[in-house]
Amino acid sequence: MSKISSGSRIWTESIMMGSGLEKKPLFRVRTCATSANLGPGYDISALALDIFNECEVFSGSGKVHSIEYYGPYANDIDKRSGLVISSIKKIMEKFADRIKPPGNSQEMQSEEKPGDDEAQTNNMKKTGHIEKERQVDDRMLSSLDINMSVNIPPGKGLGSSASAVMAGLLIANRAYNMGLNKKELFQAAAEIESSPDNAAAALSGGMAVVYRDGEKYLFEKIDLSRDYRILLFMPSGTVNTEEARKLIPEKVYVQDAVNNISNFSLLVKYLEEGDLKGAAVFSKDYMYQKYRKAIYPASLALVKEIIETYSIPAFISGAGPAVTAILDEKMFSRFKDVKGKITANYLGFQNIITSISEGGSHYQ
Repeated sequence: MSKISSGSRIWTESIMMGSGLEKKPLFRVRTCATSANLGPGYDISALALDIFNECEVFSGSGKVHSIEYYGPYANDIDKRSGLVISSIKKIMEKFADRIKPPGNSQEMQSEEKPGDDEAQTNNMKKTGHIEKERQVDDRMLSSLDINMSVNIPPGKGLGSSASAVMAGLLIANRAYNMGLNKKELFQAAAEIESSPDNAAAALSGGMAVVYRDGEKYLFEKIDLSRDYRILLFMPSGTVNTEEARKLIPEKVYVQDAVNNISNFSLLVKYLEEGDLKGAAVFSKDYMYQKYRKAIYPASLALVKEIIETYSIPAFISGAGPAVTAILDEKMFSRFKDVKGKITANYLGFQNIITSISEGGSHYQ
């Protein structure tokens, strides 16, 4: 990434860590960026990207949780949102009966990914006296101090909010030995995050497709080629997700919906088969991008150029204004020759080369 860390530190709580930086962290969490919608897959699909926010978690030095931001995009974080800490609090309220003191299991030392052992989840449901244990066990962590390296740029449509929510959920799950599996973590994330598709990809890795079963959100992971390169173009501006949502009408034309359903079905087919030229044809959206054209006209023009001129699948990433393109090795080699020309036509766009994160968010 071309942006250089300023080294600045920003606090969201009044309790300072004191000597926290000198202490050994309890554990670390990495939560990945995501690129949602994938053209016609509005609100149901996202890719996990190999760009990570990184958290170090310490036993708290005060009575409330605290978080310190640093890294390339520390100054761009909305300090008022407090998504990491609010997500910790919300999942602890939702699953209060699952909280266990660290001494009751080996979860704090485990390096398994969240939810790999559903048997453990079933066992932890048989609690009975959790509240009593919480009152008398002085091993229970009263608060957490968190250092967060912000490597996902906020406001660009790369799932920075979902990454923060996922960080809070994974931190609480490990710190308080909750033993939550991936389905439970995802349900909690879907209740907090306005874009469940981003949350699903951040949790699962790869490509995630979200659907509903009654009131519950569920998702399936689709594994795509490990050879794919992801090229991101990021203009200097930002987009507010909630404001972008307001631009989409409550009712859309039936034919637009039909076009998106057919396009997304075939987009997935060609991505799985490794036919990116075919995928480019079906990466076009008919249902939402046109309503947002006024807030990212240059980004939308770039999407059209990449698809129509170079036969490469491209789309607005999430709420924008970032643009995501998917290339294989041959496309990437050819595209390097024309990237300078494209960059010259879209001044102010930063480009980042990354890949699909197969593992998604995880503990370290």
